[in-house]
Amino acid sequence: MAYYEEFSFDKLNDALSLKCLSWRNSNFQQQLFGEIDEKKQNKSLAELNKLLLQIDEIETGKIYEDAFEWRFEFPEVLDENGDFVGFDIVIGNPPYISLSKLKEVDYGRFGYQVFDKTGDILALFFERGLQVASPNAKLSYIVSNSWLKTKYDEPTKRLFEQSSHTLIANFEDTQLFDEATVESCIATIDKAKLGESKTATIKNLNPKTTTPTLLKEAIINADANDEDGALMRKIESKGKLLKEWDVSIYRGVLTGFNEAFIIDATKKDELIAQDNKNAELIKPLIRGRDVQKYSINYADLWLINTHNNPPIDIDNYPVIKAHFEAYYSQLEKRADKGKTPYNLRNCAYLADFEKRQF
Repeated sequence: MAYYEEFSFDKLNDALSLKCLSWRNSNFQQQLFGEIDEKKQNKSLAELNKLLLQIDEIETGKIYEDAFEWRFEFPEVLDENGDFVGFDIVIGNPPYISLSKLKEVDYGRFGYQVFDKTGDILALFFERGLQVASPNAKLSYIVSNSWLKTKYDEPTKRLFEQSSHTLIANFEDTQLFDEATVESCIATIDKAKLGESKTATIKNLNPKTTTPTLLKEAIINADANDEDGALMRKIESKGKLLKEWDVSIYRGVLTGFNEAFIIDATKKDELIAQDNKNAELIKPLIRGRDVQKYSINYADLWLINTHNNPPIDIDNYPVIKAHFEAYYSQLEKRADKGKTPYNLRNCAYLADFEKRQF
């Protein structure tokens, strides 16, 4: 931590940095490896030298030679004493990446209030943007609208609730960027105003023909045109939300190779006819696509439930084992397998499949 505070650089793994500094200071490189394979030794030495070079560049300041120094470029953000007062306008198009996928940097140590290791880096960009904005500033980001719909982005939503007047223009059924397949939203925070957050849902907007005036009108008229939203709000005000029911919602069963484990009625009857014991493992299956608004369109499909809780011994079911043998190469390669290629992966809620479903 002392090394990080001195050089303000966080791109190197702490443990590796300490080892490299220790090896460099003790001139210990030649004695590191002992009796090991020469190729491995050369590879390790190359990695070590690369890290040592990075450390030297940090300490000598070489990495900052072409850096952008905002204090010189934007002197207006400083007061007469040289203290930072903030930008009047902050705009951007931050990335939308789960923090769980960013292993190189531990963002938790930087003190972000909205940090959540299961959350998204977008939340950090919002918080940092508000930090560098002056008290009367406006912040406006155009980002994916996915954070409006997901539970793991609750920190971002709380940040908006704690902020001043906010407006979110949420574009649905609209692709603003040709190269991006996600839907977008424009989130704006006006720190000079007080007021509640408002979300305007805008559908089927044509970005190629829309003018600023038309966009402003679409935002103003969003509530009047949002029939789906009005219906949803009416339902929510009179009904009981799903989260208020004492129910558990699970993912289902992952086989890793449906062709082997999901069978039709004919195959099911064939397997049971050869050995009645097979009926113990064959269960009726409903897929997500089979569930409609008011009914289930049962496709008469069945799951061979060679579960892993505890692992089913496939040798006790020779007919089913023979069925699996035709697919053995695919079963062996799949990631979603249990103790043997014949077993399904572990399922913590397996017993719940025997309970009443709705």
